[in-house]
This record gives sequence, structure tokens and C-alpha cells, in this order.
Amino acid sequence: FGKGTDAAPALYIHGRTGGATTDAIFRSLDLGASWTRVSDPTQQQFGNISALEGDMRQADLVYVGTGGRGIFYGVGPGTDPSAPSFTQQGVVNAASYQGGGLAPGEVVTIFGQREGPASLESAALDETGSLSTLVQGAQLFFDGSPAPLVYASSGQLGAVVPYSVAGNATTSVQVSYLGVLSTPAILPVVPSTPGIFTQSAQGSGAGAILNQDLSVNSSLNPAARGDVIAIYATGEGETTPSGVDGVITGSTPPLPILPVSVQIDGLDAVVEYAGAAPGIVAGVLQVNARIPDSAHLGPAVPVLVKVGGNTSQPGVTVAVK
Repeated sequence: FGKGTDAAPALYIHGRTGGATTDAIFRSLDLGASWTRVSDPTQQQFGNISALEGDMRQADLVYVGTGGRGIFYGVGPGTDPSAPSFTQQGVVNAASYQGGGLAPGEVVTIFGQREGPASLESAALDETGSLSTLVQGAQLFFDGSPAPLVYASSGQLGAVVPYSVAGNATTSVQVSYLGVLSTPAILPVVPSTPGIFTQSAQGSGAGAILNQDLSVNSSLNPAARGDVIAIYATGEGETTPSGVDGVITGSTPPLPILPVSVQIDGLDAVVEYAGAAPGIVAGVLQVNARIPDSAHLGPAVPVLVKVGGNTSQPGVTVAVK
């Protein structure tokens, strides 16, 4: 007997029913009126079954005691207690921490449970010099295509959305850890979803911005009016030439197909360059923009990046002197 419905428990048997010619485990959810086979008799995984017990706390979970092969458990699709789990709302832009649609090449964070090793493990480069799609047994799939992983831990993954999602209306996202797949989440695909990386990695405050001399912009190290700053972001969408998953950007970086603009202190800034960030994985956007001469001075001047029809998150700032 196992957990079933309010009307009846689930019934499990080891034997033959419904014309079966080989012993197997069957389950009934209607007090034996009908049976569904839940084990494969062609796979001799059990040996001699000596005990059979359904779990009365969790539906679709049954335990099998074997003669000398230990105790097995079986679960139905999507009910494995060891499977990774996450929700659609847990998939966010890694820079802005905002959810919604996914853009090709966007760096994302996926919050969930049992997604990877207990402690955070950073990705490594594979034999081709690209970001690996496997970190300590953790993988992430978009429509079945493995995504480059930035890091993996039990509670969250960092990854880059494959460029192959371009042109799709939606994409099916699944996490795998140690070979066990999560239930898929379906998310919309959008042309762009720009987010600016921040120094706090919280989606707001001082942006991940370099001054003209390549030093880190901060309240103690502001940029001058008229200087060019480098803003680091993600979510620009398709590029030309087409982006390659996991590749480290070289000396001829791809450029966004959609137009890129910048506002600093609400003023249009001249964009000197907008393209992939050299030396960083494809999907990270670098935008070099000149601070307007009439921008306000201060440690927290607002900055926005617009790609196509979408604008980065509010609350990101640059220090101006």
C-alpha cells in the first residue's frame, strides 16, 4: 500500500496481472480495477524480491527489498526526491536578477534545489578552450542542448543561454545533476533582455564599470565628464557573426545585431563601442560610452543600457567627478 488519493490508497504488487506473462511490479490507483506496470521485466535489476512497500507519505514512491542486492526505490516521472528542482521564476538575468524572457547568449542564474554540488564549483575550459557544459556532475539544457556553465552549486547555477534558442517562441529548460533530470520549465525567448553587472552582484548600486585608464570606477575613483567608460552587461541577444556557445571572445569580437544606446544621468551618451567583451565568455557585452559634459557630478549617477527595445534595470550607477 502507498499514498494514493483521498478515496483510496495506491496498491502495488509483484506478480502478473492483465495477461502479463512475466513477473513485474504493477501499481493500481483504483483499488485493483486496472493496473499499470512500473518495472521492466526485461531488466533483471531486482534479483529475488523479498519485500515490497509503498510510501504512505509521498505519492508514486515504492520500495523493493531484494535477496542480496539491497533496497531499491522507484518513482514516477517528475517525482524523484533526488531530482533537481527550480521554477520559472527562479531563472533570472545574472546581471539584473530580473526574470521573464530569455535572450540568446544571455548569462543567467538559476535558483533551485539539488542543482549541483554542496559547495560552489567554478567552471573550467574544455579541450576546445571553451567554457565547459559539465561542472561536477551538473548540467543545464535548453531544448536538449547543453549550456556553458559558469559555476554550479546545490542552490544555484550560472550559465549562458545557447544561441540556438534564437528564433524560437519558447525554450524548455532542464537541470541535470548526477544524471537525474528536473521537470522542465518553459520560458519565452525574447530578442534582448539587457542587464548591467554590478560590483555587489546584487543587480543594483555601483555598476561593473571601468574608467578610461581601465581602473575600476567607484566613489573613490570616479570618472571625469567627457571620459569614456566601459560598462559590462549581458542579454544583448543575437550577434554578427553568430555567437558560438561558450567560446572565449578573441581579438575580433562579435557585435550585437540590435542597436545599443546608453543614457547617463538621463542624457544620451556617445557609444564608442558595443560588442562582446574580449577575454570573457561570449554573452558578456562591453559598451564603451562617453560621459556627457553636462552630466551631474556625484558618486551615484544613474546609467542605463538599451538594446533594441529593451532597457537595463534601474538603480545602477557610475561615479562622476
